[in-house]
Amino acid sequence: MSVSASAQIAPTSTATLVLTNNNDTKIAEVYGTNLPIDSPSLYLALMALLNNRISFKNEVELAGEKYPKLSSLPLLNKNNPSLTHDTAFDRNTFNPLKYNMVFFDTKSAHIYRFDGTDILIMVAPQTF
Repeated sequence: MSVSASAQIAPTSTATLVLTNNNDTKIAEVYGTNLPIDSPSLYLALMALLNNRISFKNEVELAGEKYPKLSSLPLLNKNNPSLTHDTAFDRNTFNPLKYNMVFFDTKSAHIYRFDGTDILIMVAPQTF
């Protein structure tokens, strides 16, 4: 596979991968050795998701709130069984790809609550 200059994960001559940014690290954490470099459309969709469609908002939790809590979501740990739920929120290191959130809905945004915090994680709908 030929990797364009805009792609951040690039195979080297020894078939190891060079992770060049935080999003590549997040993808690698979830996909392990099954990185989607052979599927440019998946890689680009994941990069667009991380760069453009995930946002965070501080909002006090209200009684009876309906937003799913992260702890209620299964982890996407098929390729990396050592993944665990986050217990503290850090905007710079939080990896939404670990969680079975609705990422590729084309009609609706989805909102999740980071347990025990005022942090909402919003996933904007995918547009083409």
